[in-house]
Amino acid sequence: MLCKVCNKEIKEFYLNDLFGNKKHTVCYKCFCDFPLINKISFIDNYECLSIYEYKDQIRDLIFQFKGLKDYELKDVFLEFIIDYLNDKYRGYTITYAPSFKDDDLKRGFNHVEAMCSLFKNKKLRLFYKKENYKQSDQNYSNRKNINKIIGLDLNKIKGLKKVLIIDDVLTSGNTLKTCASLLYKEGVKDIKLLTISKVVEN
Repeated sequence: MLCKVCNKEIKEFYLNDLFGNKKHTVCYKCFCDFPLINKISFIDNYECLSIYEYKDQIRDLIFQFKGLKDYELKDVFLEFIIDYLNDKYRGYTITYAPSFKDDDLKRGFNHVEAMCSLFKNKKLRLFYKKENYKQSDQNYSNRKNINKIIGLDLNKIKGLKKVLIIDDVLTSGNTLKTCASLLYKEGVKDIKLLTISKVVEN
């Protein structure tokens, strides 16, 4: 098996290989180069865990995966810590920050959903974008009220009590805050947030 990052043979033996014969897509050396922060912050009182700092190898890999459509990278971000995440978020239904439908169609997959394929949790697409708009592409004066851009599929939330909302990169947090508030208004009270990476201001 070749590492999806360095393209060298994966020779390491991992203890969890004894349980389930798990195949790895990234070598331990490359994983050690990932800027791991495992940092908890709060967005409007919602706990948000960010796994990596958005820089260096992680920034490049997210671009290669999302921008260059390299689908084979989907598992490299979480495979070394998925057991911890499955335990931490046991019982939560997973959903994703919305992306514009046309972007997913052009790419051939939803990038956040693909990143989360290793989770054992139930997964639902609850949110959608009403128009192709990115806050990060706008200057402050041109930013729209994101509450008017994100929609919630009310038919899918019946009976949901615990929801984990996942995004790839945390910048301002406005998208996650909007998603969480939409769920809360519909009666979902136990809401947590998870981002693959976070932009850290120096």
